[in-house]
Amino acid sequence: MEASVVTSNAIAGAMMVWLLQEMLQGGRVRQGVWEYDSRGRDVRVGVPSQREGCACHLEN
Repeated sequence: MEASVVTSNAIAGAMMVWLLQEMLQGGRVRQGVWEYDSRGRDVRVGVPSQREGCACHLEN
């Protein structure tokens, strides 16, 4: 099996585990498109963030 196939399967498996954990812990899967802006805070477009960003990355 090629490395790219193994990596792809590992990523898909990790995403499935994450979704299952979200459903079991929160009752529903978070919706929206996730963006990472490199300032220590992840944001879903069109959905208000549920947590505060880390101020240590925003001081510069």
